Amino acid sequence: MAGRTGQEDQLGALGLVLNTAVLWTTPYLDAEVEELRALPAEEREHGVLDEDEHCR
Repeated sequence: MAGRTGQEDQLGALGLVLNTAVLWTTPYLDAEVEELRALPAEEREHGVLDEDEHCR
C-alpha cells in the first residue's frame, strides 16, 4: 500500500500542475480568440470560429 500512496501524491501534484497551466493560459487564449473573431470572415483561415458563433 505504501507504493500506492506515493502514486496518489504524484497524481495529485500532476493535477495541480495541469490546473495551474490551464488557468495561466486561459486569458491569453481568450484574447487570441477574440482577436480572430474581430477579423473579417474572408481573412480567417477556416470557418471554425463561424461555427462557434452558432453555439452561443
